[in-house]
Amino acid sequence: MKVPVIICDDNLNMTVKLEKMLLISQELLNENEYGNQVILDIFKAKSFEEAYEYVVKNHIIFGLYFLDIELNDGKSKKTGIDLAEQIKK
Repeated sequence: MKVPVIICDDNLNMTVKLEKMLLISQELLNENEYGNQVILDIFKAKSFEEAYEYVVKNHIIFGLYFLDIELNDGKSKKTGIDLAEQIKK
């Protein structure tokens, strides 16, 4: 099963750490006796616009989202909460 995962955070260190944790989780999930494979399709964005554009362009209907509440990318004043509201629509 392929699961889209969107990480939106302007802090690169946090993004890298979260991605590493997700990849470890993927390995653990795949160590099962049933043969089911979980593939986490991880996309990292630094801004509201970048994440939202990816979701729309790729027609993502469901997925796991890790959204920074306070995005300070300097381009807009939109937050992770704003992104969650847009995705929900």
